[in-house]
Amino acid sequence: MPEPTGIARLVGEILPRIYWFTMHDDRIDDESDSYVIIEKGRTILIDPLPMSDQDLKQLSPVEAICLTSSCHERSAWRYRRSLKAPIYAPQGGVNFRSLRTTGMRPITPSILNETGASCSAAIF
Repeated sequence: MPEPTGIARLVGEILPRIYWFTMHDDRIDDESDSYVIIEKGRTILIDPLPMSDQDLKQLSPVEAICLTSSCHERSAWRYRRSLKAPIYAPQGGVNFRSLRTTGMRPITPSILNETGASCSAAIF
């Protein structure tokens, strides 16, 4: 599925260091949400929607992208290329693009420790 058109807007900080973005997703004619976790200078995008260059610049550097569902790929592949950030997805998840051809990594307990405890809290 292609990326949604338009730009997600920052709603605000919903918990300490956790930011909420939302937009009307033209692909599904409904609202879509994504989140950003920033802890100790490490930024993780969760199910990323298209963001403004200004918002993305303020979040840099992005260390990782986490997908919670295959229908949440959204802007992940473009950000993977432009930000050089790895993508993580649930191990054994269905309908994700091939790990071999995209470089996506499964989310495992050891990966979560490398990526930061916040990613663990957001995903599980």
